[in-house]
Amino acid sequence: MKREWETCNYDTKRARWGGFHVTMTPRGEIYMNANTLKAMDAGERFVLLYDRPTHTIGVQPANSLTPKSQGSTPKGKRGGRWVRAFRLLQQCGIGVEKTVRFLQPVIEDGVLILDLRNTTTAAIRRRPL
Repeated sequence: MKREWETCNYDTKRARWGGFHVTMTPRGEIYMNANTLKAMDAGERFVLLYDRPTHTIGVQPANSLTPKSQGSTPKGKRGGRWVRAFRLLQQCGIGVEKTVRFLQPVIEDGVLILDLRNTTTAAIRRRPL
């Protein structure tokens, strides 16, 4: 029998965890994976910024001497970190109903730019048994 093979195209898109992965919970916990932190050249402290006209959060790496900087907490075994931003949510009137994933986090001049208008839910979908 003669076979009619088809060639599978190579997917050039990065794997979900291979690029930047940033989420935020309703309690204001911002999670950044190790790839994001490495690209930012970030340590353990950050300054949180907010641009009201564009509904954008900025996460800027800092050191312990930087005024208004806050620490972060390691998360998991892969090098990700949590930054607690609940006070930013309260101060700027930001409301998040569910955990959201930022679709296009970008780093500009060393600051991670998180557009609140460009998110999706980060719900974990469980497979049925």
